[in-house]
Amino acid sequence: MKNNKKPARIKKSLFYSYIDGVFASVMVGLRDTFITPFAIALGAATAQVGLLSSLPNLVASLAQIKSADVTEKLRSRKKVISFSVFIHAVLFLPILLIPFFLQGKNTQINFLIFFYILHLSFGNFSAPPWGSLISKYIPANKRGKYFGFRNKTLGFITVASAFIGSFILQGLSQFNLFLGYAVLFFVALVSRLISWHYLNKMYEPPFRVNEDAQFSFFEFVATIKKSNFTRFVFYVAAMNFCVYIASPFFAVYILRDLRMNYPAYTLVTMAATMTILLATERWGSRADIFGNIKVIRTCSFFVPFVPMLWIFSSNIFYLIVIQIVAGFFWSGFNIATSNFIFDSVSPAKRTRCIAYFNVITGTAMFLGASVGGYAAAFLPNLFGYRLLTLFFVSGLIRIFIAAFSFLLKEVRPVRHTTGFRLLQETIGFSWPQ
Repeated sequence: MKNNKKPARIKKSLFYSYIDGVFASVMVGLRDTFITPFAIALGAATAQVGLLSSLPNLVASLAQIKSADVTEKLRSRKKVISFSVFIHAVLFLPILLIPFFLQGKNTQINFLIFFYILHLSFGNFSAPPWGSLISKYIPANKRGKYFGFRNKTLGFITVASAFIGSFILQGLSQFNLFLGYAVLFFVALVSRLISWHYLNKMYEPPFRVNEDAQFSFFEFVATIKKSNFTRFVFYVAAMNFCVYIASPFFAVYILRDLRMNYPAYTLVTMAATMTILLATERWGSRADIFGNIKVIRTCSFFVPFVPMLWIFSSNIFYLIVIQIVAGFFWSGFNIATSNFIFDSVSPAKRTRCIAYFNVITGTAMFLGASVGGYAAAFLPNLFGYRLLTLFFVSGLIRIFIAAFSFLLKEVRPVRHTTGFRLLQETIGFSWPQ
């Protein structure tokens, strides 16, 4: 009887996790799509947009250094997840009230950055224990397929919420633009609270603290010469640094320079997200067979060229095509990155390693966005826009970083293939055997 009870609990927990994901996806679709436009509407300059993207990610990442310690001290992943996610949800309230209770552009932007720092910090604090918990439910050889399916189905909800939000915002902007943002962020708050409710219903297997699995952040960094996993972490961080030189400023380019309306902006940005949803499960199943490193290496060859393509045209249909290409390769990179962590790290060390991974990549994002925000004011114009120069520079640096993917090694037995054949199979082509 006891043996049948545990699988039933895990099955229910996966269902609760899925419902949590549904409502969390609504929150993500509304927050991630509209937090930068909200700052632009408040009058944020390019450098302030860079700060909004960089500083909250840095602080939120650094907060995770203690996530594993707190989890081990409480001997519970769920307690850390529950508390963090609740505060994460509630912090939407001061954000949506900023335009109504604060005066002065700089004051409003400063408070937005402050509350967004707190919001992301509590959200990110729950990520390592959540990753450790969910990985306990799923066998290693099925994670790529499972997370590919989960990410795809939940991602459609993210896209749908973003599109619905764009039309709500465009409609309410005729009366009061900030009332529109308040509605969107309030829906995000309620959605996250519903997600929190279902997270609390998940089953937590007994948590055991392994003293041998405890190591400091600096001890982890010091293993870079001999540890394949540490090299992997710094590789992903370096790629994120390059990406964030440009990433926060696409919204500025679309809304401020090209003057697109909110539905058009959402259409362009969500084209990548929609492609990620469609391609992630396919990449995930290929990663299960051919290895995560092969997928990372293949995608790393193509992602440098995506921002460079922005310089050739501002036509909305052209930009959508670029975003589709970007989404296809980023879907492979992201799913393989996530699953490589689970493959490489033992369950006892998983919470701590996920935390340190997020600290290092978050710091890289901060540095990249800070460099981009500073450089945007001084770079020469390219076809009339400084930001296009920034996008081109971001792509050039990515080409250099991509070469380091050949230093990474697979950690489990996989079927051999070439990158070209992997790409053919993922797209759907066949070739003679």
